[in-house]
Amino acid sequence: KLAKSDLSAAGHVLATAMEVVRIAAILLNPVMPSKMEELLSRLGVSDRSFQAAKEWAKIPSGSPIRKGEPLF
Repeated sequence: KLAKSDLSAAGHVLATAMEVVRIAAILLNPVMPSKMEELLSRLGVSDRSFQAAKEWAKIPSGSPIRKGEPLF
């Protein structure tokens, strides 16, 4: 609904959601290494350190996200 009325705001919401997914995947990597490595690869994230999880906005705007089978 937001994309129909305000595309810029919808992009901001999606970018924020992707940052949350990126940070969560880095933090969960020690617990579920194979699944989180796959997720981070799909997002195109190269820095997977805990230090990277402290910083916001690491996924550049317009970065492609690879499709794949469901992780679970």
